[in-house]
Amino acid sequence: MRGTLGVLALLALGCGGSAPAPVAEPIVAAPAPAEPAAPDEASLRRAMLDRLLADIRRYHVFSEHWPRETWESDDVPRLTREVLDAPDSEALSRALLHVAHSLRDGHLTFLPAHPASRGIITLPLGFVAVGGGSTPRFVVDRADPSTGLAAGDELVTYDGRSASELSERFRYDLRAGPESVRAAQLANVLQWRQREHWASLDGAAVPLVARRADGTTVETTVRFAPYAGEAGATDLDTFRVADEPVCDETRARDYGPYRLVAVGARVCLYRASEGAFARFPLVRHHSFAYSARSGADREDQYRLLQVDHDLVRDFLARTPRLAGVILDLRDNAGGNNAAIFLDWYGREPYVGGTTEIRLHPELRDRGRLEVALYRGSAVDEYLRRAAAGERWWVRADRCNTADCPEEIRHSPAHRVTRAPIAALVGPGCVSACDDFARLFAASGAGPVIGTTPASALTAHRYPLEVVLGEEVLGHLLVAISRHRFGREGPWLEGRPHDVDRVIEPSWPLADYERAVREAALDALSTRPRRAGDATPRRPREARTRFVAPAM
Repeated sequence: MRGTLGVLALLALGCGGSAPAPVAEPIVAAPAPAEPAAPDEASLRRAMLDRLLADIRRYHVFSEHWPRETWESDDVPRLTREVLDAPDSEALSRALLHVAHSLRDGHLTFLPAHPASRGIITLPLGFVAVGGGSTPRFVVDRADPSTGLAAGDELVTYDGRSASELSERFRYDLRAGPESVRAAQLANVLQWRQREHWASLDGAAVPLVARRADGTTVETTVRFAPYAGEAGATDLDTFRVADEPVCDETRARDYGPYRLVAVGARVCLYRASEGAFARFPLVRHHSFAYSARSGADREDQYRLLQVDHDLVRDFLARTPRLAGVILDLRDNAGGNNAAIFLDWYGREPYVGGTTEIRLHPELRDRGRLEVALYRGSAVDEYLRRAAAGERWWVRADRCNTADCPEEIRHSPAHRVTRAPIAALVGPGCVSACDDFARLFAASGAGPVIGTTPASALTAHRYPLEVVLGEEVLGHLLVAISRHRFGREGPWLEGRPHDVDRVIEPSWPLADYERAVREAALDALSTRPRRAGDATPRRPREARTRFVAPAM
């Protein structure tokens, strides 16, 4: 239009006339294309959760003891509400942790990509679950004087909830396991939390009501604070604090007449100086993890293993008139292959476990597969089999090569003693320790005393990426394998371990520890003799020499 007016003006001027005044016309901008509305937080969370649940359904190997149908009906509706209603990023992180725990596998968790803080926060007291069964009691086993509580006080309410309500309140803060295992986990959860998911609890007050032995009650308020030893505790396993248990008096169990005489990399060695117990030394193997957190190479691991092996062997060889050994694994959170330690403490040849790994050709991220399978050679074999259309890779436990058989027969070749051995186990015996306890019993190596280990045996966990919009929140681990003894044996994840002599935790702990020792000695004394065994006698613990625990 403007061009036409210009031409008319020039024509008018050329003809000697005056140019007409241009007529101003409104300029209307073309409408910009409408931008799509940004999805709101609720929509992003819904999309994230839908993807995550679909991946879990596709990739997680559900336990026989918590099948997918039960998870869908019992857990998914609750956790969907928790994820969608989480008021902030910390609550969302906890909700995703709860999704991982709902899968009823003792190793699964959610790992935030960028946690606001790390470490552990704790109350200035500890609890122990006693009584067994589905409704355990929680008793204070240690307390700072500032709390007004003392060892032996029984918990009545915690943050306004009765002890019987706590299992439901913290349902998804517990992992897998039989009732006794979950009770022990709950005792820890009442005291310890990861700051990655619970940073806002730092400094938070928790009202408690406890009942003393005389029937009177005491009300107090305690506060969460940073764990004093957290410099060495970069992880928190729900079963216990992840720093190595030490052998000194602050972390030692009450072993009655036994006294600490030697300390190795992962072992504490005890002997009674006189009396019948002098013939039954005690080996506390508190960890099978010989791969140092600082990134020690394989030679360093072998060196530590050799040091502990030789220390235990020489300690037992120097025990006068050795009649038997008590092997305490109750605080052993696992680590290296259980077969390494059956080589020390085993007796007869045995068949190791069988691992079945679910193959998915679309899982091709080598970095995440190496997290799940540990070795590059295992990743190569996984990818080869998956590309060939195989559904399961069935192989002997911890075998990673192309020619792995389904089972391997082992013969203990580096035994530390020929004396009979009794193993003490409980909820703190996890992962490789759990595997060891089952193999120890199945191979007839000796009696198993205490309560069922954690039943957490899944070896291979794949990290699913959790994405909210365009932000990677972290990784949620799912099980891509299952473990069993024999090709037709039952899956072991979550299955209670058969214990030869069940000794439930009780209070006072001194009585419980005495009962465990006496059960072990009785089992060693009544065990049928085999070639190479010492001749044990049945001792009775001298009650006058019993040392009460430090409170």
